[in-house]
Amino acid sequence: MDYTTISADKIFDGNAFLQDGSALRVNEKGFILEILSSQAASTIENIKKYEGILLPGLVNAHCHLELSWMHNLIASEKGLCQFIQEVQRVRKNEIREQTIASAQRADKELYASGVSLVGDICNSDITFQIKANSPIFYHSFIELFGILKDEADEIVEKGHLLNVSLKNCMGKKAYGSSLSPHAPYSVSKKLFGGILNYNYKIGAAQSIHVHESQDELDFFLEKESCIENFLANIDRVPDDQSFKGIRPMDWALAHMSKCNKIVLVHNTVSTSKDIEKALAFSKMLWWCLCPKANLYIEKQLPALDVMLNSNLPICIGTDSLASNQSLNLIDELYTLQSHFPQLSLEMMLQWITKNGAEALDLFHQFGKIEVGRQPGICLIRKVDFQSLKLSSDSDSIRII
Repeated sequence: MDYTTISADKIFDGNAFLQDGSALRVNEKGFILEILSSQAASTIENIKKYEGILLPGLVNAHCHLELSWMHNLIASEKGLCQFIQEVQRVRKNEIREQTIASAQRADKELYASGVSLVGDICNSDITFQIKANSPIFYHSFIELFGILKDEADEIVEKGHLLNVSLKNCMGKKAYGSSLSPHAPYSVSKKLFGGILNYNYKIGAAQSIHVHESQDELDFFLEKESCIENFLANIDRVPDDQSFKGIRPMDWALAHMSKCNKIVLVHNTVSTSKDIEKALAFSKMLWWCLCPKANLYIEKQLPALDVMLNSNLPICIGTDSLASNQSLNLIDELYTLQSHFPQLSLEMMLQWITKNGAEALDLFHQFGKIEVGRQPGICLIRKVDFQSLKLSSDSDSIRII
């Protein structure tokens, strides 16, 4: 059987760095045949040595592929409400062919950067064929909105039909999917219930944008909020006000399945008390950070020190090109490192490999270098090995 033996300055297996001088034996299909110790590797000729860090294919836990065409069309640092309104305004000028072409480019860029697994938000079927043809494994979170209880059943049915369409489009290609509530402020109690029942039956991971801005908190806690004004302006005032006085994360989790993994996206204004209450609800929570999008929209980052003190399982997403200049996970990590210099590189690499795969319930296939697996292999270049930190020039490319 044909195989290649590869090594690098360091190899990260998804959990920790291997001993310096270790090597990987990989076949032509990308399966890991053997992990060689430094002693064993030292006796082998023709090892292909890379400059940088080899690691399993990366996991982007939160992306919006279908918004790629909005790159540079949405003003930055205007806050969540203005961002949502701008997305709605720009969407009126959407051209299907342009959307598809932009999503195709983004998919190719993700793959070239070493991404093997993506948790992708879908509002339509426009990216389904791209995913069917992509070497990336996608879990598609079919995102639902609706704050009026009478429309909940119809919205769930539309989500189900999109899921059926995805299944038909994917054919024999492996994929994941589930219904996804957009955010606590945009989903009625009845719609939450319909999504819960649907996901419970299929046993799939769930996702929700939560605690993305102070305005979200204010809307729930009966303070003046631009979200309330926005909903009033589009004549979508919730007909069930029972959420008032309850923090958004508490409200959302109370209406989601404890039996399925839940990816909590953004957490920009989550506090230690929020975290404590969430962990009391379920141990199947994953905390997804999208730092560059947080800065782009709200000029704010989550309280990462509080999250670390709580030993939370963290994963990383890029959000969309409507709220980011790239879909590059290494840029996300460098942004966090710049604001939280105490972060170790080993920990951050766990977030974009093992943790992301676990959050999407696919760790049996992705996120770890292990004999018998086919996780993809990528290389992080231009690392400062003296301090074991990313540099401003660090990037990632696919090797296998």
